[in-house]
Amino acid sequence: MVWTGMIDDNGTIDGDASTTANAPMPPADERDETVAERSGTPAVTEPTRRKGIRDILYKLPGSREQVPATEASQTDLSQITATTVLLDRSGSEQITADRVSLDHSGARAIDAKSAQLDRSGVVALGSNHTVLLHSSAVQVVADEARLTDSSVVFLSSDNATLDNSRVIFFNGSTTGDVQTLITTRTAAILAGAIGIALMLVMLISRIGSRR
Repeated sequence: MVWTGMIDDNGTIDGDASTTANAPMPPADERDETVAERSGTPAVTEPTRRKGIRDILYKLPGSREQVPATEASQTDLSQITATTVLLDRSGSEQITADRVSLDHSGARAIDAKSAQLDRSGVVALGSNHTVLLHSSAVQVVADEARLTDSSVVFLSSDNATLDNSRVIFFNGSTTGDVQTLITTRTAAILAGAIGIALMLVMLISRIGSRR
């Protein structure tokens, strides 16, 4: 697990052993609040969501299994590499992980097996499974993609499901409420039409120059 960037205002990891070694153990019910319990959403209750980066246990959606996760809250980072990355009101230049979840956050590039964005944005996203909820992206390349109330400039997916979402350039197959402006087929037709128009303009200009 690797991260670079700002940790907290003091330049240390929140919950470092030097500050917590003598702290009393909280009750079990409070400790349990550090693990997301509702509908698989990678969330931590507000009392524990302090600014900075910390290691938590994340409950996998539809499973009782808990896996180590790196969570960043209200933090700007240059790069994160981990198995599971959770961003809350944070930003990162590069994220590399098996699972990525962004909540009111942004990233320049994400490389993951599974990625979910909720009210977030990304420039370039590549993953096997992608879910965008009220989010936006410049480029998304995914085996499976589900978009709800979201916008993407370029989407390439073998199996895309769109719900009240807009895509400008699309490559692949899709179902649902599709609002695609240009597909690969229409782009090819448009390019052919532009080529023909240019040829006609050149031909007319040559005829005119001979007179």
